Amino acid sequence: MRFRFARQRRELLQSIQLTLSERVSGKTVEEQLAQLFRETSARLRVPAGVAAAGGIAAVIAAMTSAAVADVTGVLAASAAIIGTIVALSQRRKILRI
Repeated sequence: MRFRFARQRRELLQSIQLTLSERVSGKTVEEQLAQLFRETSARLRVPAGVAAAGGIAAVIAAMTSAAVADVTGVLAASAAIIGTIVALSQRRKILRI
């Protein structure tokens, strides 16, 4: 009887420790993900804005002058590429968690 009680007590303590560690680690992962999503959002605002503005400027410039359209098109494409690189980098960070 005594050994059974000791075994049950040990199992209960292990269960409690496992539950507590899961809760603590779960919050940590959630907090890390939230932080990474905030960083990604902030980092992608500039390239997205530049790409959008460059795209609009390229369309307007294409209607008036081909030389200006090339420059604004390259600017928009560069911003899109930088945004893609930032997004992929942040994605790798998120998947490592």
